Amino acid sequence: YGASYGGYLTYVQMVRCPKVWAAGIAVGGLTDLVAIYDSNPDLPGLHEMGDPTANTALLRQRSPITHADQFEGPLLMLHGAEDMTSPVSHARRFREALLEHGFEEGDDFEYHEQGDQGHALVEHEQITNHWRTVERFLTRHLDP
Repeated sequence: YGASYGGYLTYVQMVRCPKVWAAGIAVGGLTDLVAIYDSNPDLPGLHEMGDPTANTALLRQRSPITHADQFEGPLLMLHGAEDMTSPVSHARRFREALLEHGFEEGDDFEYHEQGDQGHALVEHEQITNHWRTVERFLTRHLDP
């Protein structure tokens, strides 16, 4: 389970060393380190990764979407549609990449986009729905 940068790390783990994990849950994570420079150039810590033009190959190599073909699930993707920090397009594109590589939504991964949610859970109903979704996912995919 990881949110924000932890969501990015969850995506990385599910494509780079998936056999280590029984399941993954990515919340509001980045999946394309090249694209984030265009969508949110003021993201804290972004410029510590260096010049996107000079480091494009490295950024692509460290982007989970680049390795979507190596994915092993199950993975739960949760992302707020109103997320201005980590745009929902990252989750949408990762979902599309998984489908293009033949992974099955519902079996290999689940995708939930919360229409009224930003980068953080702030309202009681959002928090309750979030954790219920996580609980259902874990109940389905982890042995008791």
